[in-house]
Amino acid sequence: MAEKVGDELIAFGRTWAPFGGPSAEDVFVTFGMSRNTYYNKLARVLRARPETDRDEASHRQLLALCYRRQPASLAT
Repeated sequence: MAEKVGDELIAFGRTWAPFGGPSAEDVFVTFGMSRNTYYNKLARVLRARPETDRDEASHRQLLALCYRRQPASLAT
């Protein structure tokens, strides 16, 4: 179950990454959580999954997006 949720968080992030990330409303409607909570969970999922050569750039782009959205104290 957790694997599926992680896949959904990543897919959603990849969809919105070219646009600077999803709006707070899009995150809430899709996942029922705040945008900060979404980015925290997405960062956790990405850090737990190893990058592959195929998706390395996407992986890094999503992590960078998460860190830009989090307060500096949470990005470490």
